[in-house]
Amino acid sequence: MPPRRNDQYLRWERAIDRYAGAPLIQALALLKHSDPRREAIEASEIRRILAIKLHGIGNVVLLLPLIRRLKKHFQGAEIDFLTLWTNKGLFEAVDEIRKTHYVDASAVHHLVSSTVRVLPCLRKRSYDLVIDFEQFAYFSALLSLLACRGTRVGFLNPAHLRHLAYTIPVTYSETEHMAGIFERLVRAVGAEGPQGSGRITLRRSHEDEALAFLDASGIRSGDAVVVLHPGSSPNLTLRRWPPERFARLGDRLAEQLGMKIVVSGGREEEELVRSVIDYMTAPAVNGAGQLSLLGFAALCGHCELLVGNDTGPIQIATSMGTPAVGLYGPNTPFLYGPLGPDSISVYNQTTCSPCLRNVNRKISRCTHARCLEAIGVDQVFSQIKNKYFDWDGDLIIRFKKQRISGTYEDAQNDTKIMATASQP
Repeated sequence: MPPRRNDQYLRWERAIDRYAGAPLIQALALLKHSDPRREAIEASEIRRILAIKLHGIGNVVLLLPLIRRLKKHFQGAEIDFLTLWTNKGLFEAVDEIRKTHYVDASAVHHLVSSTVRVLPCLRKRSYDLVIDFEQFAYFSALLSLLACRGTRVGFLNPAHLRHLAYTIPVTYSETEHMAGIFERLVRAVGAEGPQGSGRITLRRSHEDEALAFLDASGIRSGDAVVVLHPGSSPNLTLRRWPPERFARLGDRLAEQLGMKIVVSGGREEEELVRSVIDYMTAPAVNGAGQLSLLGFAALCGHCELLVGNDTGPIQIATSMGTPAVGLYGPNTPFLYGPLGPDSISVYNQTTCSPCLRNVNRKISRCTHARCLEAIGVDQVFSQIKNKYFDWDGDLIIRFKKQRISGTYEDAQNDTKIMATASQP
């Protein structure tokens, strides 16, 4: 897997996208005559669909029920997905997706070379429908134009010119959770009806990977486990609650509530994870780089709780049926909070929050996240204790995981887990 991009590279990437993308969109849209489509889309005429979402594992997880709804509506169509290489593997066991294409944005030359490789594959497919779920990137709008001669759907934002790429532009406004905003694009192509399952599909090998990790860490079936995730994606490390506070929270969860602590992160977050464990007095398991992406999803399914910053693992945990406690400041839980009644969003809004928004390309000038510093350890611990534990300090039974296998089905020489990885 390519290295994570740092904050400064992300700023350069988005500046180039903004200032080079706008004139390119205007020129290509003029050549392709992207007039808004008036007539309804006939489901029977759609044979090939491309869905695009590049940035954000959490965003991609939110799309899973919508992909399943699209497949149900366009029953005869094949669906491909285009995303970043850092999201590799997330949809590898999802039946509704024929093939996932990747671009590598870890460096400019990787982005160029991977785009040159993938674009001919996209054009060869001759997609009848492209749905671009990106909120602000011109790059994905350009790929939509180049990959599809048919219907192109994406967001219309008055501050951008991306809508020129689409035959069905859909107004972008932050008036509901991001899952609902994404759903507008699906409804625009006629895919109404009940939401598809949002659970991440796993193979039995991912289940075994997670169980082996827990076993090697000395965690047994009767233990109550909490995953602490102190990292974040490259959308500014500004979104990180201080590691010493994660450590103090972990100590209290272990010492007062008897929970086993796993501190998770990618390989590039080893130093951060180690700093949390070093601050702690209670024992904790170092999970940095120990699991594949779907192995981590399986781990979330086997744990009672995940506590993390505003980042992808929050959505992964809730997708796997595990309550999540999300810590918010630079962004708001109104858009990206964990879904479901069993999860908690901790947010002490300050006058400058939120500063990381899709309308400003998630670029902030803030260098001191007072909004996150306003969240105290006592506040988070009290909310966890009051929500998930009874008066005696015992975990409420409905939140307890038995760590037994889900329902299995044979699939391509492996076994696919069709239910949640752990059943309460």
